[in-house]
This record gives sequence, structure tokens and C-alpha cells, in this order.
Amino acid sequence: MSAAMYLEHYGLSEAPFRITADPGYFFSGAERGATLDALLFTLRFEEGIVKVTGEVGAGKTMLLRMLLERLPAEALPVWLANPSLTPEQLLQAIARQIGVPPDAQSENRLLDAIEQRLITLYGEGRRVIVLVDEAHAMPSASLEQVRLLSNLETPRHKLLQIVLFGQPELDALLAGPTQRPLRDRITHHFRLAPLSAAETRAYLLHRLQAAGHRGRPPLSVRAMNAISRSAAGLTRRINILADKTLLAGFAAGKHDIGLREVRLAARDAGLPDPLPIRSAAALVALTVTGVAALLYAMPGRIASGTSATAAPTAAPEVPAARAAVSPAASAATMKTAPPHADLLGSFVAERLMQSRDWVAQSKGERWTVQVGAAAPEQARELEALIHRIEALGDGTPVNLYAAPGTPVGRIGVVWGDFASAAEARSAVAAAPDWLRTARPYVRPIASIRPAPRKAKTAKAAPAAAESNSVKMGFDPTAPEEAGPRP
Repeated sequence: MSAAMYLEHYGLSEAPFRITADPGYFFSGAERGATLDALLFTLRFEEGIVKVTGEVGAGKTMLLRMLLERLPAEALPVWLANPSLTPEQLLQAIARQIGVPPDAQSENRLLDAIEQRLITLYGEGRRVIVLVDEAHAMPSASLEQVRLLSNLETPRHKLLQIVLFGQPELDALLAGPTQRPLRDRITHHFRLAPLSAAETRAYLLHRLQAAGHRGRPPLSVRAMNAISRSAAGLTRRINILADKTLLAGFAAGKHDIGLREVRLAARDAGLPDPLPIRSAAALVALTVTGVAALLYAMPGRIASGTSATAAPTAAPEVPAARAAVSPAASAATMKTAPPHADLLGSFVAERLMQSRDWVAQSKGERWTVQVGAAAPEQARELEALIHRIEALGDGTPVNLYAAPGTPVGRIGVVWGDFASAAEARSAVAAAPDWLRTARPYVRPIASIRPAPRKAKTAKAAPAAAESNSVKMGFDPTAPEEAGPRP
């Protein structure tokens, strides 16, 4: 297994869930963007010490790096990444970064030399901003030195501004009586809260897109909710768990990743199991619920309120992609209005029905190219795209697929049927500019093929229900699923 194969498997240009604080992956949701804007405003127009706290892995270092990226040109940042500095070492580190000459850094006059250099920088229009990382781990004497530095000022302005980044222990440390002078100088306090389930889903999608992924994400909504629970909404844990989950999916050759891979990843990372089965009774309840969900998802499903074991009033329609349909039977079906024609339009509905046979009959490792997608209520707009592609006249087939849903899931447009991913990429490279600028991407046909129907046993129902949830499409704002958890 090579890194290149892993990236190609998911259509990525780089690994999306590295734990390094890369500003290119900054997530502005969950108040992170608002906090960054508030910090920049505070440092530009107000004075005093600013404090930012959050749990381990909440994203403090990423916020600090973004602050470094966004500071105005006249600002001179001083980043103190080592919290265990003594007061003397703290002054030496600041002196080096603001350009105090080495011969002026005598032990007895170091603070004076720093003050003189700050006055010079102030006269040049430069503003010194000291960013203290992991401030909760600083010795009390060093925190007192920070307070003394905040006293350096002109008759009208402070000579430097200070931002303390730390874990919640910093609040406890500052609450002590000996730190009251420093606490009273803190004018603003920002707290980074853990991500909610909805914010976690949006965060995961953001990271995947930043890494080059396009189209339906490989993680199902249920999988993302499970990641949020196990990681407790902390971004560093989310990254670790999501990375291991994708790796588990890659090892299994899967493009639609569900709960099983998240549980394996959580176990490997030493994180809590996101979906513990608490009792045998819960398992029985889940089995009944799973069977009912499967029956409900079928076209021609049983009426609401009917028992899951009762016979439906009409035989459920078997999706064409899961049944062997003879050419004669297929032609006969086409004479009547295709399913969901009122929602999708007759052209898209007929093409979708034809494409189900193509997807179901595709054998081996065949590949196609995703060129578009739309919600069911906007599917009529895909007709123009299909006609434009077919107008190229090269005979390359254009097909549709739908994520199973009620009454129909998100509609995707795929172009071509290729023997290898390389062949598909060559076709994309030779396509017209207007098609390439739509950012098409190569994917295996198996990734859009509905999962084979499980045997109708109580134990098979939960797995089939999971398959359905995976294919439903992605909505980062969708609420977490209700009901029993596997």
C-alpha cells in the first residue's frame, strides 16, 4: 500500500487529516473565523493582554498560526513556543526576535535594552505582538515577567501587546491570589469550544475539499457523527480518527465508509468506542428497527404504522440495478412512465432507469468519470449537461446514478466506461475545456453500485440499513440520526 495509491483511491491530492497546523486547512466554522477576526480587531485597536483558552487539541495552535498569517505588515510578531522559559530566558527570547544587538543583552540591563528597542520600533511605526503558546505551563515567575513587560509604554500607547494561548488550566492558574495583577490586565478572553456533531461534519467536508476531494465524501453521515462522539469534538482527535478511518476503508477497498471502520479506527487510536452496544435488548431493538427501515426505504413500501412483519399491500418494487432484467422486460417497462418522472422529469428518469442496468451489469474493476450532480428537485437541469456531453459525438456513454433514498437520492452524472483509471484520466485530459473546468474526477463504477441485497434475516438487517445510510448523499447540516445506535 503506497501513499499514492491511498490518495488515488479517494481522489485526493494530499492527505486531508494531518495533525500539523497548516493554515491552508483552517476551518472558519464553529466560531473559529469569528474569533480570528475579533483577535485581529483587538490587536489593532485596543490594548491590554488577551487570553485564548481551549482543551487539548481544540485548535489553539492553528488559530495562532492563522493570526501570524493575518497580522498587518507593520506588526512584528514574537512567538514564544516554549512555555518552560525562566524569566531571564523569556527576556532573551524576546530580545533576539525584536533585534536587540547581542552586545546590549547584558544580564543586568536586558529589560532596559528591550524597552529602548521597543521605543525605536514604535517610532518606525512597528507594533510588537508577543504570542505565548501553552501559557498554562509557564512558571509563575515567568508569568509575572509577562505582566512587567505589559507595563512598558509611551505616554499614549503600550509598546507591545501580549496574547496568551493555553488550556483551561490557565484560568485556574490566573485565579490564584498571586496572579491578580496579571489577571486584571487581561482585557479580552476567547474560548475555543469543542465542535458539535454538525460542525464536525462540516469540518470533515472542509478538510476533504481542501485536500482535493470532489463529489460525495467517502464518510457517511453516521460515520461522521460517530467520529464526533468518539473525538469529543476536538479537532486534533477528529483528524487522527478520520485519518485512521480512511486508512481502514482503503485497506478494505471501500469508497463508502461506515460505522465499522470508525469503530476499528477508534480502537486503534485508543479513543472511546463511539457506538457501544449496551445490552442484548438494545441489539434486538436495533434489529427490528433496521428491518423496518429497510422496508420503509423500498419503493412501494408498507403504509405508515403497519407492523414490520406484516405483508405489504402491494409487492415492493425491486430496484432495476439489483435485479436481472431481460431486454424485453426492460423495453416493456420503458413504455410506461419511469419511476419518479414527476420529480426528475421524464428524460432524466428514463436515463436513470437505463443506467441502473449498466451499473448492475458492470463487471470487474471498471472506471468512470463523475461530471456533475444535483439534488432530486434540481435534476431536470442535468438534461442540458447530458445533451452537451453527447453532442461531442465520440460515442462515450453518459449515465446517471442515484443514492438510494425516499423517494430518490441525489442524482449523479458519470461519463464513460473505462478499463482502468489511467484510461479514464486520459479521456478527461482530452476532453474540451468547458468539461475539464467542471473539475471532473475519476472513480470506480463499483463505488456507485448499490450494495447487494442481504439475506432477509434479523442479523443482516443492521448491515443493510447502514448501506442505505451511506448512499443517502451528504448534508453537513443534517441532524444526527435518532433511534437506537448499533
